Amino acid sequence: MCDSIRTKWSSWIRPIISKPEHTLSLLQWSAILLVAFKGLHLFSWMPSWVVAMIVFIIVVCLFALNMTLIQAHAKLEYKRRIHDPTLALHYQSLFDQQYLKKRLHAAEVLLKHNPEELQEIEKKESELYPIDDLLDFFEDLGFYAEGDQISQVVVHNHFYYWFQGYWSKAHFYAEAWQQKDKDPARWEHIQKLFDLTSQIEASKGGVKLLTLEKANEFLESEIEEMKEKLKS
Repeated sequence: MCDSIRTKWSSWIRPIISKPEHTLSLLQWSAILLVAFKGLHLFSWMPSWVVAMIVFIIVVCLFALNMTLIQAHAKLEYKRRIHDPTLALHYQSLFDQQYLKKRLHAAEVLLKHNPEELQEIEKKESELYPIDDLLDFFEDLGFYAEGDQISQVVVHNHFYYWFQGYWSKAHFYAEAWQQKDKDPARWEHIQKLFDLTSQIEASKGGVKLLTLEKANEFLESEIEEMKEKLKS
């Protein structure tokens, strides 16, 4: 019974709070009604101070209702924004279709090299280069998240499994480039986004970076999956 009442109430109130103009219309009509009541002398038999008090109470109640509706609208819009999947679906499509070969090559390179070798960027630059494409992909996500074009909640939901798996080894490579160029801004948005999405993962009992063994297991499964997808 309670769920039924809550559902009916939600279906009635949501259209009102979904658009701010509904709230303004409510106030406008209330003001018109008050003027009409006064014009019809509905309160003419009462002392003027009583009428003034009634009008004041009504105005205060309407103002409180208006603020409640505005807050509800703001919460609804915030919830819509942080769960907006538009940009995530675009990047998910790229990741699942156009990035298959790039994911395969990056995973093979990361699996082949240990953390120390991943930091030998001058000696092994040509070998390690395929990692760049994947880091650039996650850097774009981090950049858009920084500008509130996509939320960390959505990134976590759509990409964290791969983000965590790749970054658990790729961060050695990225950090080596940042130190070499003395440019900590290179791929800077990846680390920020990873920290934020990891907080979401931790709140659900998950871990941040994978162990080397777990990271290699992820890469092996990624390589196998990419090869199967590229065959089809």
